[in-house]
This record gives sequence, C-alpha cells and structure tokens, in this order.
Amino acid sequence: MRSIKRRTLLKVAVGGYAVAMAVGAGLLVPWYALAAWPKEAFNAKAVGDALNNLYQSDALVDSGNIKIKTQQTSTNGAVVPVTIETSLPNAESISVIVEKNTRPLAGQFVLTDAVKPKVSTRIKVAKSSRVMAVIKADGKLHTAAQEVEVTVGDDLDQALAQGMDTLRRLIVDLPGSSVTVSAKLKGDVAVIKALFRHPMATGNRKDKNTGELIPEHVITEVVCEHNGKIVMTANWGAGISENPFLSFDLVGARKGDSVKVSWVDNKGETGSGEGQIK
Repeated sequence: MRSIKRRTLLKVAVGGYAVAMAVGAGLLVPWYALAAWPKEAFNAKAVGDALNNLYQSDALVDSGNIKIKTQQTSTNGAVVPVTIETSLPNAESISVIVEKNTRPLAGQFVLTDAVKPKVSTRIKVAKSSRVMAVIKADGKLHTAAQEVEVTVGDDLDQALAQGMDTLRRLIVDLPGSSVTVSAKLKGDVAVIKALFRHPMATGNRKDKNTGELIPEHVITEVVCEHNGKIVMTANWGAGISENPFLSFDLVGARKGDSVKVSWVDNKGETGSGEGQIK
C-alpha cells in the first residue's frame, strides 16, 4: 500500500534487534533489514564514480560470457527494453549502466542461488550510447556493452512525451495493486514478471502548466520473495523507465507457490503485489 511511510515504520523499531523482530512479526517490509540504497552511486555523473561508490572498484574485465539483448536502434529513448544474462559462475549481482546518461547507473540487481543470473527491465537512454552490463562474480567486475542508437533526437523529454501515452493506456487497465505479478512455470524454472505503477520522475522535467521542475520521484529498492523468502533485491535510480517492468527466472519453484514483489521509493511510499505460480 502506498500509504505506509518509511519514517512511520522506523519509529516502530529502534536498533538491529528490534528491526529483526519487527520484520519477523510482519511490522516492517523486508528492505528495512537490507543495506542502504547506494545514493552516491546513483547520483554519480561518471561511470567510474558510479562503480567506485557501488563496488569500491572501477576495474572492469571484458567478458564474452555476458549477453545483452536490447534494441540496436530505438525510436523512443524513454522506454528501451534490455535483458542481461550471464554464464559466469558465482554471479552475485547485475548492474545496468547507460554510459552517456547524465547519471549512468540505472539499476543493480542482487542475486541469490534461487534465481538464474538473468534479468529484464526497461531503461531510459537519453542519447545514443553504450548500454553496459556489469556482473560481479568471484570478486571481480565483468562487463559487456552494446551500442543503442536513439533516433528521436537527443531529447529525452521529447521521447517521454511521445512514448509514454501507449504505456499509460496499458497500465490504466491493470488491477488496483501498485505491482501486477505473473508467474508461469516452464520446466523447472518459473518466469516471474512484474509491472509497476510509478512515475519514475527524474527531477529534470518541467511541469507544462507551471514551468516548475517536477521533483524527483523514483523507486529506489525492490524486494522479490518466493514463499516468504527473499530471492532477489534491486536498487533502482532515475534511469529505469516510468511504470517499470521486471522479469527474472526463479528456480526450485512449484505450481501454487507464492511470489511477492515489493518496493519503496525516495519519498518513503511503498507498494507491493503478489501472484501464484501457474
């Protein structure tokens, strides 16, 4: 529910023990027990600074074991689908970086053994740029990249204005939850898809009526659970598209199992959605 506020919840529990007890009792959503959102990494203006703040290193190793599936040419830089997958062993996290965005780091996905090292989402690409995948595995940062040419000028505001109406029409017909979750078993893997209702405002656009900047309003943290156990978390920034999409592959699942996806944003608003594996 969006009405729950971070500051209100934090008053319930003080100290690590109290937080743990509150999570166990269902008083706090799981992300309050996790590491803080890496603000400096998402506000960094350069790729190296983002990596240093996120991983305490910017040493990258090129890898042929990372696949990036995205549009080579996009007519709408506001919504660029991207799928990143790796065959690297012991992958711990997947980060998505748009090299020429003002703030390059779009998102980080922290993995567990319960998910395959593969994620899909939609990102903003302000101008023609390399889209980079950075995989942390065995203590090293592995990378691959693909060029994306944006043909609707270099103006992301124009792309947003032209490209979001269709997506909004799709979103308006969704059920009332702030996250719609679908989960379908394919062999021994459940494909989880989540569609969020959220503006993901960058803080750079102006209100057409007042001329004032629209304040930044972005989902910062996402928690994915399988039968009440956390299987993946994500840190997001303004580089994730409006009304975000997330897909990942869950292993060890069965029909009838529950999947829950929850989020919190930079204003302390929260939301969640649940589904059953079919």
